[in-house]
Order: sequence, then C-alpha cells, then structure tokens
Amino acid sequence: MREKERLRRAWRIYKDEGLAGVLKRVRKRMQGNEPKTADVGQVYEKLQRDKAPAYMKWLADERPTAKELDLQRAAVFKRNPFFSIVVPTYNVKPVYLNELVGSLLSQTYAHWELLLADGGSTSEEAKAALSVLPSRDSRIHVMWLPQNQGISGNTNQAIKAAQGDYLAFSDHDDFWEPDALYWAAKAIDEQEADLIYTDEDKVDEHSQVFYEPHLKPDYSPETLCAANYINHLTIVSRHVLDKAGLLDPAFDGSQDHELVLRVVDATVPEKIVHVPRVLYHWRQFSQSMSKQRLEVCQAAGRRAVSEHLVRIGQPATILQAHGYRLEAAKDEDLVSVIYASGGDMKDFSHIWGEKLSYSSLEYVQATRSGGLYRSLNEAASKAGGKYLLFVAGSSEPMSAELIQELLVYAKKTDIGAVGGKVFLPDGQRIYATDYILGKEPKLHFYGHHRDVIGKGGLERIARNVSALPLALLMVRRELFFEAGGFKKDFQESFGEVDFCLRLLAGNKRNVFTPFAELRLEKEPAVLAEDRRLLQELYPQMHERYYGEEIV
Repeated sequence: MREKERLRRAWRIYKDEGLAGVLKRVRKRMQGNEPKTADVGQVYEKLQRDKAPAYMKWLADERPTAKELDLQRAAVFKRNPFFSIVVPTYNVKPVYLNELVGSLLSQTYAHWELLLADGGSTSEEAKAALSVLPSRDSRIHVMWLPQNQGISGNTNQAIKAAQGDYLAFSDHDDFWEPDALYWAAKAIDEQEADLIYTDEDKVDEHSQVFYEPHLKPDYSPETLCAANYINHLTIVSRHVLDKAGLLDPAFDGSQDHELVLRVVDATVPEKIVHVPRVLYHWRQFSQSMSKQRLEVCQAAGRRAVSEHLVRIGQPATILQAHGYRLEAAKDEDLVSVIYASGGDMKDFSHIWGEKLSYSSLEYVQATRSGGLYRSLNEAASKAGGKYLLFVAGSSEPMSAELIQELLVYAKKTDIGAVGGKVFLPDGQRIYATDYILGKEPKLHFYGHHRDVIGKGGLERIARNVSALPLALLMVRRELFFEAGGFKKDFQESFGEVDFCLRLLAGNKRNVFTPFAELRLEKEPAVLAEDRRLLQELYPQMHERYYGEEIV
C-alpha cells in the first residue's frame, strides 16, 4: 500500500474509532509482517497539509493589495512607536535568516530596528550570513556574544541593547507579512496596547506550503493557563516588560509562555490586544521532539502556570493533560442541582448521587409550568446552595468529580458561568462543549467523536467561551440573581445564551472545562420563536473566543 493511501486509511480509522483505534492497528502491524502505518501525529499533519490549497486561497484573499500597502506606508500615527525586533541566533541557516530579514525590510511601517544576538555560532556559513546584514540596512544590528546562553539568555542580551519602546519577539527561521508592524502600531495608537499578539500559521521547509492557521481568541485568561495560545507574533511595551522582567532560563522549553504570563500580570486586560490577522508564519521541520524533551517543556509550563496563579492570588496544583489542568476543587459547599423533568425526583437523585463523588448536594425539580426558563428561575429561588447547577432533566454524569471540576472555576469571583463536555445519548459523540456565536449560536463540536482531537484540541482544554449549553451550566447563586436570572421570554431554547452574554457584558468570563462530562438521554428542543427572539436581542453576536472556520 502506498504511503498516501496508508495515511488516508489511518485518518479514516482515527475519525471513526479515535486514537485507540489507530494505536490498536499500529500494534497489530508491529507484531506482524505488514509495514507500519503512520502515527496519529503524521496523520494530523498530513490532513492539515491536505487542506493547504483551500487555506492558501483564503490567505491570498485576505492579504492587502498593493494600493492598501501604499496607504499603510503613508499612514501617520500620533504615537509613532519604535519597535525593537529581538532575534536569538545560533548556527542559523542563511536561507531562512535572509527570508526573515527580507520580510522585515518589506514592512510598511518603517520605524523599527532589528537586533540579532548570536550565541557564539561555530558555522562559518552562519557567521558570514549574519556579518553582511548590517550593510543591507542601518536598522539591522548583530551582537556577537562570547558564548551561547541559550534562547532565553541570547534574547535577553538583545532586549538589554534594544532602543525601542516596544519589543517584538521572533525566531530566526520564521517570517512576517509586510503589514505586521503597521497593525501593531495601529493597536498602540488606538488602544494604548501593552501586549499585542496576532494570528499565525505554519509554513513548510521550502516556504511554499502555508497551512494550519491559528485564528486566536481575544484575551482569554483561562485558556492561557491551559496553553500558550498567544505564541507568535508577540509584541510587548518596554515599560510593561521592565515590570515583568526578562526571559527566565529556568523555564527554557516554555520560556515564551512563562514570560507572557508575567506580562499579563503586569498590565490590564484592556491593554492586551489581539490583531485578528495572519501576520506571522511559523516554520515547521520534519523532525519530532523526544519524549524526554517534551517532558522537560511540560514541567516548565506547569511551573509557569502555577507561579502565575500564585501571583494573582488563585493558587492551584497544575496537572498535565492535553494542555495544563487545574486540580479538582476540594470544596464541600452546598450545590443545588436544578433540573426540569416530569419524572420522579427520587429516581433522578438516585442516579446522580450514585455517579458522583461529591456529597454536599440538594436536588431541586422545576415544575415546567409557563416555559422552561420561568420554571428554572422559580426552582432557583427555592434552592439553598451556594452554587446552582442547571442540568438537563434526562441526563447522567459521566465523571465522578463533575461537581469538583466545575467548582474549580465557579468559585472564582471573576468567573460567570461554567460548563463541561456534554455527550449525545451514545456517550461517544459530543453534543456540545459551548456555543460559537454568529448569525445564530452553533453547538461547538456537535457530533465530534470523543477520541478525535479537534481543531487546536479545543475540546480537550479548559478555556474561555462566549456561551454554554443549559444541559450543564453552573453559576454562583448570588451572581445568578444579580444578573437577573434567565429571561422568561425564552421558552425552551437559547435562554442560557442570553444569560451568558449578559454575564460577559457584566465583565464576567464564562469557562468550559473538558473534565466535567455529562451524557444526555435525549437532545434538547430548539424553538424557532426562541431563535427569532435571540436574534432580535442580539442582531450582531460577536464571537470573541473562536476564529472563523476557513476549511
């Protein structure tokens, strides 16, 4: 069987049976005489590259025209920031270095300098390529360090020598779109940004194939604790970086993530600006990270998140999952489980009590009189718990620590609603993790098999979301009534979306955690009149936490 056909077959197995199915066949082939099929990582990479033509067409359409680039060059800014682009180097490949430099020389915003800190390269080819760069442009400076201090140490030397009031971080083998600094300057001019980050994608070794776009959310504190979604391109104001401090070599492997966490602690959310444009291309090479190296990076990342949470007064034990995970809460506060069902309360409480390891619970049954949301409000008014957990009447927990996992976030005063992973009746396919907003709310990851890793692994990490399904939604009782509860005008659907959006408007963040799982016995109803009401209330629902679907 040809390699391409093996990859396609592996991907079909992965979609149908998940990771376990692929690994089962890999083990079987290893025991026999058949050639080994590609691993899951290769399958995923192949799938992303197969999507490249459609994505590259989208990217071409998004790029500014020559006329737009000329207008950018003529733009006048009030603040006119000066950017210092810092790049660590060591035995670089000249072809990639020159591509980076070429992309910087083509920037439509010209007020910048480039500082390349070389950590004692031994390659004559690399040293020659670096030596000629200052002659290409007076804004380029090469620093020859006496020895290699690693990525963090080399970068720090460049930062110390930088003259700019903003520091931009780049790898030597990546490259930028020509309008990257223009959009950063615009964000600084209009929003007084302290931290700016852009969307990015991947590019192959030959700079010909662009793929796997990462269209990032707006600032998402909980997502940032699970993974460094900010990554490239990152630009930080000098005064905030001075407060946050330089890169810490003790966190090498996750040094970028650790620095970003210190930077967000040193500023305010309003000055953390996401530029929703693919302006940075991250070079990918056909080599994998060793297990030992991966474990070092993950350990550094866990420490970085742990120290960040201590700094903000929310200490927690950090565990390793698909990303980083906060250990389940140890609270024993009373939680009121509120559900609407015509069945017997004893049956419901028996099923839930048998499945859960949390004992401090009360069950409150809504009467279903006068509409679902009206009855849930009435039930909430009778509930005595510090936390309210709204669940589908025909459902059962799939994780014993469902309550504790929701409480990890619900107990925080800056958090609004918290939800988990809701499954369809078969317990294998996802009903929803959250809602993606648009013309109308869309159930995120609907029909997705539990073992398949989705786009960015978003169904596997705790993250900020716009809205959560009513089938599994926890909120502090006090906050529920402060926000006005559910609007009684909604009958059977979308009332929770309206509630979550009102929480966001009140500067509360909503959170999805994948570690609280629930199975539905039947799918909730959706009424056309509820959809119309939501669209009247929110004619333009902005999705701040999820980029558009390209391919």
